[in-house]
Amino acid sequence: FINFIFYRLIFDIGANVGRYTQTYANNPSNTIISLEASTSTYPRLVSNVSNYKNVTPLHYAVSNTADKYITFYECQSDTLSTLDLNWLTSS
Repeated sequence: FINFIFYRLIFDIGANVGRYTQTYANNPSNTIISLEASTSTYPRLVSNVSNYKNVTPLHYAVSNTADKYITFYECQSDTLSTLDLNWLTSS
């Protein structure tokens, strides 16, 4: 009898404060890379996932452009940010 253990690598892009990351991290077979670009939100992500050994939080943004620099927008509302100004300002 061979017992197979399946490990999953999960990327939580735009992890915010880490709610989904924490859900995935409850399965110790998962390895989670959590990316959050917001300077104000990232410390909360780090704090929320600090007890999970299978989580690596990173302070990065992911974009569909190859440009060296991108414009990142943060709303004054808590934890709301985006690379798309139209999404942020639409009603």
